[in-house]
Amino acid sequence: MNKLNFSKILFIAVTLFSESIYAQNTENSSINQQTNQRYIIKKDDTLWDLAFKFLGDPFQWPAIWNVNAYIHNPDLIYPGDPLFIPERNSSGISSNESSNTVSQSLVSYTKGAIDTVSEIIDTIHTDNIMEDTIIYSSLRKNNLLSSKFFSQIPFLWTEKDVSGNIYPGNGIIQKVSDKESYYLYDKFSARLLQDAKYQVGDTVDIFKSIRFVRFNGKTANLVKRTGRARVTTVFYNKVEAELFEMWDVISGKERIAPKQNFPAKSIDSLIEPDIAIKGKICLRVEESVCTYPFQTLILDRGSDDGVKLGDIYAVYETVDKKTKESLSLIGCIAYLTPNSSSVIILTMSDQNVKPGSDAVLIRRSIFNEG
Repeated sequence: MNKLNFSKILFIAVTLFSESIYAQNTENSSINQQTNQRYIIKKDDTLWDLAFKFLGDPFQWPAIWNVNAYIHNPDLIYPGDPLFIPERNSSGISSNESSNTVSQSLVSYTKGAIDTVSEIIDTIHTDNIMEDTIIYSSLRKNNLLSSKFFSQIPFLWTEKDVSGNIYPGNGIIQKVSDKESYYLYDKFSARLLQDAKYQVGDTVDIFKSIRFVRFNGKTANLVKRTGRARVTTVFYNKVEAELFEMWDVISGKERIAPKQNFPAKSIDSLIEPDIAIKGKICLRVEESVCTYPFQTLILDRGSDDGVKLGDIYAVYETVDKKTKESLSLIGCIAYLTPNSSSVIILTMSDQNVKPGSDAVLIRRSIFNEG
């Protein structure tokens, strides 16, 4: 295996956690909005696409977010809202901040896991000597993985519902009629599938299909939770519910299912794995040109294969048969199904990770109880 420049990987990881990013958003916004171009958000716009359109580089999306302080979640922008676009020769971010800056909310959710990996990169690849005391010290600092983070992870669904469709859930949200999408605290109606039972006060998860894919020779549905609602009225074959959490656009035809609880996790330590697991990365959820931190990969191994939440995987790339494998990225298992897993990218040295890359279990997370 070719030896990598691990100091470079560590530099990328440390840069991602700049504590000053969000604090500077408001200050920079008030200054830059006086000279920046004004744009009205249109349907299907994303900061990623707008950065490519106006700045020539999709990885400059944090520059746009940085000068629009009213946007709390960069994944949620709405048609009709104004957006200030920085000049092409201005990043909108101070020179000591990296263009790899990611959503502060995502950083807060996964900071502990990434701190963990950053600490062990040198130790697991330097004569295999583990500095346990250093690792444990790092793991006990800011290592909470939130319930909200786990709830929003995309995952692969392979089971059919009672109608024979490959979808999770047992109810279908009625399409909104008087506007493009539902807003927070709106009420919606959902038609229930056969034998679905709900009571007033029940909380439901809302699922959106990202796209259909091929997995192990069969059709599978790549899905994610986009929000939560509370049932307010129950009829014979439908329910009405009020949205109280939204993580993405909800416009109708999404599915509902009883809420699944995702307890927040706190990592106590990392240990040598007690099992050898090797699989393949079968797809990347986000269809961007290049791979970047915090994207989601799907691993073709799941709980039936011994995979556990919090497992740390190394993903290797082989250029050709004569070239030894080299490390492309480090990722953490954030969601499990019986036959697949969702891997969140923590650190990386290669932006062109392709399906078919080998993934090997290198560490297991031990979570604190309670």
